[in-house]
Amino acid sequence: MNILLFFLIVILTSLFFSRYLRPLMSLIIKKLFSFFPEKIQNILIEKNKTAYTLFIFWLICNIGFQFIPKEGKKWEPFLSAPLSFILVVSFLLLVWNAIDILENLIAERLKKQESAVFTDSITKNILPYSKKIIKALVFIILILVFLQNVGFNVTSLLAGLGIGGVALALAAKETLSNFFGGLSVILDKPFSVGDWILCDKIEGTVEDIGFRSTKIKTFYDSVITVPNSMLSDSVIDNLGKRKARRTRVTLDITYDTPPKKIETFVEGLKNIIQSNSYTRKDYYQCYFSAYGPHSLQILLNFFLKVPDWDTELLQKQNIFLEILSLAKELEVDFAFPTQTLDLLNIPGQKENIKKKFSTEELKAKAKDFGPKGNLSKPQGLGLYKPRN
Repeated sequence: MNILLFFLIVILTSLFFSRYLRPLMSLIIKKLFSFFPEKIQNILIEKNKTAYTLFIFWLICNIGFQFIPKEGKKWEPFLSAPLSFILVVSFLLLVWNAIDILENLIAERLKKQESAVFTDSITKNILPYSKKIIKALVFIILILVFLQNVGFNVTSLLAGLGIGGVALALAAKETLSNFFGGLSVILDKPFSVGDWILCDKIEGTVEDIGFRSTKIKTFYDSVITVPNSMLSDSVIDNLGKRKARRTRVTLDITYDTPPKKIETFVEGLKNIIQSNSYTRKDYYQCYFSAYGPHSLQILLNFFLKVPDWDTELLQKQNIFLEILSLAKELEVDFAFPTQTLDLLNIPGQKENIKKKFSTEELKAKAKDFGPKGNLSKPQGLGLYKPRN
């Protein structure tokens, strides 16, 4: 038989069986791992289709090449390398998928633990980084096994790497620096995947922590890749770890505001903060703080306990709307840089007379903006709902 025809028949037979024996292979795997949950069994079958196909192709080729004619024996050294490579790739895919499945099992088990903070750190930082390291080690080991099988002296190769280790370390200085930078990020835990951070004018949400770099998704919907060595040497502001978010605002009111109204306005502001369910009640400041160049300045400093930025913006809006309503009720005017021409005393002009309040009326107005007050609307009109 023509040797080329023989090789063609073996390869075509292997391709045929690798396609049509895969369901049988999947069934065998399902029987062998029947003690696993059905979800894991399905993952083992679906994710490893390529690996099973390559393994069956290697097996049939190996069996077929055992019957190679005498005139084809000289081709055996050239056949062993491709077959070894196919086996290595098949095994590599199987191991990598097994590592992914193991990571999912550990993550699911950890999520049932009581220590939520510790679990969150492991599942977001340590597990993905450990998975990458293990996959890299498996890849290196299998490459060395493949080289050994095709005739390379792996021992000499490793010895040569030992001799050239200093040169390699110098050449890969940046890579090693980034690797250990990533390791320090994992161990020190200045941030986790999903945290909102600010680092050297880079602001965004951490998407991935890799060997060499960390990916940060900005609020412009772009992704910035930052070397881990830079992160390990930089000051990182982890905004995602905040338990409360600060709001500081200066309210400018006109100089013609009577002292009683100023005091009432300040008390009304305090009641607005008290009536909002998202504000910290134990720590806020509200005072008539300064005489500005064109206004009397009221300092308002408070903290919001909210889960995300959307809710923060909504509650700030609600509080600011309450402040406008309070100012309108008290007839307190906000000031802005301007020049005023007083025409009130010109004959024929209508005099703008503001309502006069008694002390009790002023107290009642301020109280109306407190918890359960008649004019209190801490949630606004409820027109806008934050995204989930």
